[in-house]
Amino acid sequence: MLRLEHISKIYPTGEVLKDVNWEVKLGDRIGLVGVNGAGKSTQLKIIAGEIDPTAGEVIKPASLRIAYLTQEFEVDPQRTVREEFWRAFGEANQAHEAIDTCNMKCNLPVWRS
Repeated sequence: MLRLEHISKIYPTGEVLKDVNWEVKLGDRIGLVGVNGAGKSTQLKIIAGEIDPTAGEVIKPASLRIAYLTQEFEVDPQRTVREEFWRAFGEANQAHEAIDTCNMKCNLPVWRS
């Protein structure tokens, strides 16, 4: 479960979020949509703990891991789309790579190519 309660964010250039409230329950699938400047990226950064809200609270279990792809990021043209996507999930990706390494040493199939 993830809940935003009365989240507001004010930048020097103005207010981006005002009294935002929403909740995502286990099994929910959501899309965050809105016009440019509506605060979509700001909400994601607040949820991920990258920035603090001016007011309000993010309620989530300590075990919850948040990962997302930023709007703008450096792309390595030598990587596949899948490889670029997995870069957003650093810790999980490292665990999968360790499993792949063990599987290769045991002549077992790797999880992904």
